[in-house]
Amino acid sequence: MNRTWTALLGGLLALALTGVYWNHFDNGFYFDDVHTIVNNEYVHSLDNIVEYFTGIEAFGTMPTNRGYRPIVVLLNSVDYQLGGQALNPTVYHISIWFWYLIQGILLYVIAVRIFRFIYPNTDARFVSILTTTFYMFHTVNAETVNYIICRSDSFSTTMVLASLVIYMSPKLRRFQLHLLPFIVGMFTKEISYMFIPMVMLYHYLFVAEGEIKNVFSRKEFTKIGTTLKATAPIFIIGTGLLVLNLVYMTDTSRLSEGLAYPRWDYFSSQFVVITHYIGNFIVPLDLSADPDFKVTSDFSSYKLIGLLILGTLFIGGIAALTKRKLLPIGFGILWYFICLAPTSSLNPMHQVANDHRAFLPNIGLCIAVGWSMYLVYMKWPKLKYAILLATALVITGHGYGTYQRNEVWGSDETLWKDAADKGPNNGRALMNYGLVLMKKANYQGAEPYFQKAVELLPYWPYTHINMAILKNAVGDKKTAQFHFEQGLKYGYNNPEPYYFYAQWHLKNNQPQKALALVQKGHEVSPKHTGLNNFLKSLKKTVPKSENRLVKLQAEVASHPTSDGYINLSLELYKIKDYEGCINACNSALTINPKNAIAYNNICSAYNALENWKKAEKACLQALKVDPTFERAMNNLNWSRKNLSPE
Repeated sequence: MNRTWTALLGGLLALALTGVYWNHFDNGFYFDDVHTIVNNEYVHSLDNIVEYFTGIEAFGTMPTNRGYRPIVVLLNSVDYQLGGQALNPTVYHISIWFWYLIQGILLYVIAVRIFRFIYPNTDARFVSILTTTFYMFHTVNAETVNYIICRSDSFSTTMVLASLVIYMSPKLRRFQLHLLPFIVGMFTKEISYMFIPMVMLYHYLFVAEGEIKNVFSRKEFTKIGTTLKATAPIFIIGTGLLVLNLVYMTDTSRLSEGLAYPRWDYFSSQFVVITHYIGNFIVPLDLSADPDFKVTSDFSSYKLIGLLILGTLFIGGIAALTKRKLLPIGFGILWYFICLAPTSSLNPMHQVANDHRAFLPNIGLCIAVGWSMYLVYMKWPKLKYAILLATALVITGHGYGTYQRNEVWGSDETLWKDAADKGPNNGRALMNYGLVLMKKANYQGAEPYFQKAVELLPYWPYTHINMAILKNAVGDKKTAQFHFEQGLKYGYNNPEPYYFYAQWHLKNNQPQKALALVQKGHEVSPKHTGLNNFLKSLKKTVPKSENRLVKLQAEVASHPTSDGYINLSLELYKIKDYEGCINACNSALTINPKNAIAYNNICSAYNALENWKKAEKACLQALKVDPTFERAMNNLNWSRKNLSPE
């Protein structure tokens, strides 16, 4: 196949692929897209570009979910500008799609060069096109291509492939030009670091022409040394960038919370998870926006089966490296395990599984499968048309599956209904589907999903926030307030509980409390679009006296003093928040138990509430501390007058 026919076939396949993904370009923003793009003011202006690279705050509005990925923030910001400074998901999808096509071209080049290493005199273009097409049409990739914030996976993968393509050229490798896309990849997502062991393996097998079966011979030690020397700049720069990311740019307060799970429990549970990934690679029928996997401490039969499957695959990959003609198979299988290591080894992640994690690893499996089919053809050339027909059917099947997954990603309802059906014990999926029903005012239908989500994830603030909103909608304000408080308790470092609880207070004619919550939420996440707009609105509507109240509340929260609480109690009394006034005075008394003014203000508040008995008791305490306190005497007379009317 000459270059003209290759370009023509490649163009036709690109058009076909675009047709398969045509129904995804108007899919919306979901899940982490909200805090990284929709609510994130950092990406709404390129004025903050320096901050993208000097900290992690720009990544999103949720402090607990931030990472150092400045290129992702930059790409999101550029697309926001291209969309006319509006949240137009189509612009984002077009951008992601462009780089996905570039990734396909790079994968084709890699496949050609690897396959030609085995048979230099054989035209490897056709088998490389089929291998690339198999990957590009693969249904599993739809989970990454549709999820906008997963451009961190897709773009970093493109950069890794670009680095490998450049490294394959001796002339370009000499000038270390492969480092440029590698560095961009490292600023996109940490998984780009796995390019280092990948390129080391490539150099040893295909440049130094090492032999695994003789690895302990002096000759092979020399080749290993040559490999380490050639890849040393990549290792040094990559490790430096990883240290920058994880040590200097990571939120160290999150590290103090400890591991998400015990290391061995997480690692052994990954035997089942990776088996799930492999199952979806073969027949992608169990894809989900949020797969339902749990970390368990026992070594179950599922873990044992998973270990046997993975062990067999890994040993097969090592064995393939002992024969020259099988090198692409071994390289592809080890590529798979290398790229899964960051999320499926001894480094516990909060989310146990994600189908988009297979995006980069599956390239290795596709290379292994593509070359395996070519070897079958080489051994049995009479099966040529049968192999081509089978390949066409597989690719067509994946194209159909991709189109269907795009449909699932077409709306919140279809996406989370699918995830909830596949994960009946997945609290996140149940909560999100319940949220879809609540938006349609189907409160009766949403409540069981929220209730189950609260049971499964009792410490996740979102379950409580949504349950609170639902309870308020059906008129149960007491239960609503309880869940708002729980959401704030477990999500004190998350801006969303402050935002929604503040809205609730405003609707219940408590603008001063709403303002206090919004200001606190603003401190947690200064670039949260919703909070900032809410804050501007409240500052215009809340009277200056209530603004003073908010300032006093902030003062006693940061520097609690007896006098500070007294001043706060007076402001609360002015706006007729008598319970708040009493609570502030009690706080003052914990600091200074002999504060006569605090007792007097409690007396005044109870008088206003017409609780004359408690008012009398408080005034007597004030006079016990200061018998000459005239205001306390007057308040005492008022309470006693009502206790014993003439």
